[in-house]
Amino acid sequence: MKPTTPLVRPGEYYRSFKTSIMESFVAVFLSALTVTVSLVVVGIIAAGGVHVNVAIESPIHPSDTICTQMGPIGDAITDLNGPSCNIPETTAKFVTGWKQVSAWAPLTFVGVLFVWFGAALGLNVFVRYFHDRPSLEDTLAVAGWGIVPLAVEALATVLLVLLAFARFPSTMPLNQSIGVLRALVVGFAGSVRFVISLLVAAWQGYIWMCGVQHVHGLTRAQAMVTSGSVTVFLLIVAGL
Repeated sequence: MKPTTPLVRPGEYYRSFKTSIMESFVAVFLSALTVTVSLVVVGIIAAGGVHVNVAIESPIHPSDTICTQMGPIGDAITDLNGPSCNIPETTAKFVTGWKQVSAWAPLTFVGVLFVWFGAALGLNVFVRYFHDRPSLEDTLAVAGWGIVPLAVEALATVLLVLLAFARFPSTMPLNQSIGVLRALVVGFAGSVRFVISLLVAAWQGYIWMCGVQHVHGLTRAQAMVTSGSVTVFLLIVAGL
């Protein structure tokens, strides 16, 4: 059975089907939407487990002029007309960061689209070394499917954050196993994210390699150089 997308067996897919810029655009749009929603979800989940209490000026504390300059008289006046000077000058306020995270959502959506165009331009530049006049439209179609793994990575990140911060009922089945898994995720979060990023990059590179090889008629070695260069560059940029 022939694959319906180049996400699985991309070589067979590009040998069997002609590239479609519209299908690629739909894949990129849905991927950008998934990455954006995942960012908001991560912010909401983390807000339940990460917070700070900050000290802010109390709105019901009298002014310093009354309390420091008028002394006992000022305190007597405020006792009659409102709160006295013995009320603390500051009060604690619960602050969460998910709103700040969600504010980045529009930029994240646009950023995924820029990654698509950037990857396509990068692939096209390298293809030009091996092909006289590569079609940018075909390269965009190939590059678009390589964006889909970013959506999978975003969903994996949501799962990791859910395991790290979400509160599960003690009566939940396999609760003890989930607790062990949570401890492993928290303890090795950096390593887990690094491995996921490498797997996603390898997946992207494989899709792009098969795409440029069959669409632009490159050899396997030429396709590997083209896709590998762009993949490594994006991986380095993402890590900065």
